Amino acid sequence: MAGYIFFDGIEGQSTDAEHKNWINLLTISTNISRMVTRGGSGSSRNVQSAIFDDLICTKELDKSTPKLIEAVASGKTYPSVKLDLVQSLGDTSKRLPYLQYELKNTIVTNHSFSATVDSDGTVPLESFSLNFEEIKVTYSQYGKDGAKQGKVESTWKLEEGST
Repeated sequence: MAGYIFFDGIEGQSTDAEHKNWINLLTISTNISRMVTRGGSGSSRNVQSAIFDDLICTKELDKSTPKLIEAVASGKTYPSVKLDLVQSLGDTSKRLPYLQYELKNTIVTNHSFSATVDSDGTVPLESFSLNFEEIKVTYSQYGKDGAKQGKVESTWKLEEGST
């Protein structure tokens, strides 16, 4: 599995044919929750709106690092940010996107950096957080031969609380 993210105006170092100059990712993490409280005896539950936490990405230091730091400092809004998780299937050498995120009106809200001085050549790691107004998630299913068998999509507009 591999992961890539694309921001218009921030060039990464991916050499993958389908993700040339995207940013290589090591991990992504996101959380969605909904507070539900139970009322007293004889009363119904109180269900609140869904809460989408920032999407957090971890990567190795590369040429995108200064621009990600600049994005946090400036508060720039990116109209569309794309994130692909890809996998190789069976005997095919082609890497296929099985989970894709498209984030609308995205702001980079946090950047952190960690490096070990005098290490054995290990590339320093960094993480950054993304806050967004709309999220579209697409899961694509493939056969062992790499043929697409279908997809499932979901879109959520956070401000409106709707699809």
